[in-house]
Order: sequence, then structure tokens, then C-alpha cells
Amino acid sequence: MRLSAPLQRAATAIVFAATTALCSTAAMAGPWLEPGDRQVRQDIELLKAHGLIYGPLDSWPIPWMQVSRGLETARQTAQPPHIAAAVRRLETLARREEQGRRVEARLRATNEPDKLRDFEDSAREDVDVDAEVQFDTGRLTVVLGGGYREDQDGFDGHVENSFLAYAAGNWALYGGYVERWWGPGQDTTLLFSTNARAFPQIGVRRLLPAPIDLPVLRWLGPVSFSAFAGILTEDRETSGFNDPAIVGFRGVIEPVEGLEIGFSRGIQLCGEDRPCDGETIIDALFPFSGVENTGTLDEPGNQLAGIDLVYRFTIGGLSASAYTEWQAEDESGIFV
Repeated sequence: MRLSAPLQRAATAIVFAATTALCSTAAMAGPWLEPGDRQVRQDIELLKAHGLIYGPLDSWPIPWMQVSRGLETARQTAQPPHIAAAVRRLETLARREEQGRRVEARLRATNEPDKLRDFEDSAREDVDVDAEVQFDTGRLTVVLGGGYREDQDGFDGHVENSFLAYAAGNWALYGGYVERWWGPGQDTTLLFSTNARAFPQIGVRRLLPAPIDLPVLRWLGPVSFSAFAGILTEDRETSGFNDPAIVGFRGVIEPVEGLEIGFSRGIQLCGEDRPCDGETIIDALFPFSGVENTGTLDEPGNQLAGIDLVYRFTIGGLSASAYTEWQAEDESGIFV
């Protein structure tokens, strides 16, 4: 028998230790806010709908730099009570982040883990225990995490949410285990979401969206971009072979205030007993030679690409949004 929704949320929210900084369930690691807290997401999207946050939002983790600019804008004028309350909640998180260190431990439990997870963080197995320690030293953030999940695939222990992140100008370079949520979907996304466990990767993330200062391209409005490459390890079988590489790219533009258009791409290639030379990688990145879906070792791998649109607006004092997501799989010989 499954726990009722209120009881499951209560079990998920159990916190048994928190020192040096008390944190919400949203991870506040380094230069960004990670996915996992619906309230934080709702607050950020509320400020966006009222024109207080600049640039696209739908590429979690969300840079703190972008949110902080929005909070500064909101403080310049008096806000309605519901917006002021959202600002206060986000400012509380920001102050805790500014302390530069965090120790957090969580115990989550359920008698029936969700097979399809939504944006909210929840137990992945019947018992889900983890802890994190974060240190910020100026531009460098170090997060050491780990935990135990009973009966998960592979070893029950894990080191997820451990990573290094370095802020270089308007970019963050990182390596480790990072969760993401790409797209405007509230219950799921079509490509990368927190439904899958984090895996070891390296990546780059633009911190503050900005227009491309070139003729015509300026019309795209503020642009955000992120990319990563990683390896699926720990006995995660995908398409019949082990240890494949996963590469992802996402760019989002905002040509009209409130209208965000996102472009995402995910590539699976290499892996155990699969080709992984330079030609394979080039064929995967530029799949225009008719080598996709041949059913042989000559094909570089598998790909998905998609587009999503969301328009955020206000009706009276309320905020609303309408969105759509589209995804397509690769096809052999599409250009030949």
C-alpha cells in the first residue's frame, strides 16, 4: 500500500542533521541553485513573470548571479505582498549561500518510490540517506556528497552531488555529479531531468544570460548556454552496452520579453565494445553522412534533439505561463 501524498511528502522532508547553515531542500551549491524544490522554482518564475528577473530560466541548475540581479531589481520599488514574500524567501537562501560553507544531511523514506519523478526532490529508494559538505573559496566551490540507497542498481552507496565548480568571468566550469532539469515542464522533461541519477561529467554553464553583440543576432535577445559530457557508470545498461558517454547541449533565447525558446540535444556514444575514435565523435556531432541507425558498429550512437517554448505573463496580480515541448529522434540519411 502506498503512502498518501501528504505522508509521503512528510517522510521525504525528514532532516536529521544540519550544522553551520540551515538549508531548504533545494541544493544551494556553488554558483547555482540545483533542481529539487518546487517552492524555490515557483518564486523564481513568479519574479520572472513580473519582469524582475532578466533572461531565460529553463535550464536548471539556475545561476545565482541571475537570481541575485532579479532580487536587486525587486528591492528598488515596493512590491505586492505575494511578490515581496517570494523575494524574502529567496533572499534568505542567498544569505545562507553567502556564508560560504554548508553541512547538510537528509533522511528520506517511502514504501513505494516513484518510477517517474517530478521536479520536487523525493526518495529514490525505500530508504535514501545522504549528506553534503560545501566550501566556497571565492571563485571555487567544492561540494563533497555521498549517501546510501537501499537496493538501488549497482552498489548501494554513492557519491552523487559531489563536484568542483570554478567561476571564470560569466562562465562556470565544473566536474563531478550534477543534476539538471532542461525545459519548462513541471512534472517531467523530454530529455534531461532529475528522473535519472546524476553521473560523473564535466561541463560549462553561462552564468548571466546576455545578447550576442552582433548584427541580427542581437534580435535573439538574452541567450543562455550550457553543455556537458559524462559517462554512465555503475552497471547502468543503455541500449545493450555498458559505460556509454552522454553529451548534452542546451541554448535558450528570449527574443520577446517573457517568451523563451529552448533548443536541446543529447548524444549517446562510445561505451564498452563500441568505437570511440575521433571519426566516431565527429560523426556523432555532425550526423549528416547517413551513418545514423544503421544497426552496425559503424554508427556513432544515438541522439535526441528538441525544442521547447514557454511564455510567462501576468493576469492582474497573478502569474501564468503556457508552454510546449517537442522532441525528435535521429534518423538515418535525413540529409541524403
